[in-house]
Formats: sequence, C-alpha cells, structure tokens
Amino acid sequence: QRRAPAPRAVAAGLPVLPAASEAVVAGAMAAGTRVPAPSGGVDLLGQVQQWLRGLFSQQLQLDPEKLALDTPLAEYGADSVLLMQVLVPINARVGQTLDPSMLYEHPTIEAFSRWLVGQY
Repeated sequence: QRRAPAPRAVAAGLPVLPAASEAVVAGAMAAGTRVPAPSGGVDLLGQVQQWLRGLFSQQLQLDPEKLALDTPLAEYGADSVLLMQVLVPINARVGQTLDPSMLYEHPTIEAFSRWLVGQY
C-alpha cells in the first residue's frame, strides 16, 4: 500500500519517513548509510537485487557476496532497527515512505526486490 509522500520533503530531495523513525534516520545518516542506486540497464530486477544486497551488507557489516538472495534477512541478524536504517535510502530512491512491514512480508532480498520492482 502506497502513501503520499510529504511534498516539501520530496521537493527538497529528502527521504520521506514516518515521524517515529526520526532517531533511526539521524543515526543512519550520521553513519553514512549511502549506497549508489541502481544504474539504468536491461536487467532492472538484477540491479535492484545488487543494490539491496549492498545496502543490507553495509548495515550488517558483511561481505555482499555472503548474503544469499533467498535467505531470510533475519538469519543474518537483521532486526527492526536495522530494517528502518535500510529503508532510509530506499525511501529516498522511491520518493515515498515504505511501510516497514513490507520487509517482513518479503523477508529475503529476492522477494523484497521483486515486490519493489513491481511497485515502483
């Protein structure tokens, strides 16, 4: 389910996030949670999967190649705080606030990337 983004934040190029996550956002931004967005190309799904793998590996402090696309992120130790931190650049990229429950409904990089490409 999509929500309308905050117009001023989107116009300013800022991530649009729920107010409850302000502390998480501040922490993520201070930690430099920035991974380049996928570049243009034919295999959008593959690019999104690699981008997400980079985001999650950065937060989990793991080598991206050690993250299997079909393994639930919880098995790597991803918790709700980490998921909120990963949503910062994702929300910025899609220009909307994603409901954090989407990461629980689509618990693997593969499942979440398919959902993300299908929605945006």
